[in-house]
Amino acid sequence: MSRLKRHKGLLAMLGSWLLLAAALSALLTPTEAAAPPDPGKLIVHEWGTFLSVQDADGLALGGMIESEEDLPPFVRERGLDGLSRLSLISKMETPVTYFYVDRPRTVEVRVDMPKGLLTHWFPAVRSFGPPRTVRPTPAPTGSFLDWGPVQLTPAPPNSLAGLRPVAPSSPWRFVRETDSALVTFGPLPRGRTLPQTEKFLFYRGLGALDMPLMVRSTESIRCGTLSLALYNRGLETLPGAFVVSVSKGNIAFSTVPALVPTCLRSGGVPASIGRPVPLATGVPAAKRQVADALVKAGLYRKEAEAMVNNWEHSYFRTEGVRVLYLIPRPTVDQAIPLRITPAPQELVRVMVGRVEVLTARTQRNVESALLNLGSTDPRVCSPAAVEIAQLGRLKEPVLRRIRSTSRNAVVKARAEELLKGMGGVSP
Repeated sequence: MSRLKRHKGLLAMLGSWLLLAAALSALLTPTEAAAPPDPGKLIVHEWGTFLSVQDADGLALGGMIESEEDLPPFVRERGLDGLSRLSLISKMETPVTYFYVDRPRTVEVRVDMPKGLLTHWFPAVRSFGPPRTVRPTPAPTGSFLDWGPVQLTPAPPNSLAGLRPVAPSSPWRFVRETDSALVTFGPLPRGRTLPQTEKFLFYRGLGALDMPLMVRSTESIRCGTLSLALYNRGLETLPGAFVVSVSKGNIAFSTVPALVPTCLRSGGVPASIGRPVPLATGVPAAKRQVADALVKAGLYRKEAEAMVNNWEHSYFRTEGVRVLYLIPRPTVDQAIPLRITPAPQELVRVMVGRVEVLTARTQRNVESALLNLGSTDPRVCSPAAVEIAQLGRLKEPVLRRIRSTSRNAVVKARAEELLKGMGGVSP
């Protein structure tokens, strides 16, 4: 056999082997046509506030029931179902969940509150728990909201078409000022629920959540100064805190650096109150610093601005002393587990802890006001009523504290009477 014929035979054999290998590869390796389609972008961002009231010793007070501002009438609500108001030591306010997509798609969403009761939501949910027919327990447990499937649609910039109107003065309008997708629930069969659309999912709850920050306050009666000591009782470092004091048209604002876990036997981390400045100049500066911290924590700039605009009156213009701080993500996930299916490529949850500080001076002023309520002189009685009304939604926790600690029988009786009128007479 010639060398040329031998080479041709080898080449033919090699070609056959290559064809066989290609065929086997085609059988074992999925083709591009069989690959799952790209579902596109799914990014989820969330923000909200956890509010508590603490006395001068850092004890969280029960009765966190009332809201500062009315929600739009279309928001769904459930009652307390006989829960002990004393056990409600924290109020989870305005968590809003934004979705960002590059094409229409459907996801399923559920949020749980193991140590609380989810009380408000919008849009409608497929189911919630515990059912109203369940016999109430002394403390809330096992609550959930299950939206089931919701439709996400990219929204045109600055478009509010299809959304329910809200009052021009409603903070709800600020929450919509983002680039998030439209979220639509429904319709349900047999017309039980018509389609409801918003730019986010909204929910709110009450609970017995053990928040990481404790604030103790002491006053110098001679100097008229207030000192705060901050204790991080959690396992995670708190990235920092903001101290806000509002009084007589002024705001004092200061920052506190990162707080590592703290032993309660230590002296805590001292926090200064700051220098008072007029609200007109101090509020914008305070909002800017808080918004910067929210962006650093992962929110988009428009989301951070929506949050501080929504809470401007409550955070920065309401009389009182408060401490704001960012709650560590593990604490958030444990307090309100959120499940989204399919899982988003990015999930950011930024929650602000808010501690309202009931100072000894405020407690003394309210006790005096309770005494003066019995005066027949309008010049004495009217200012006393104003003093108590200015407590706003903190009224029940403060009155509970005074009822349990005051040594004056008249003060205790009047606190009891006011609590009865609010429905808050449980122990």
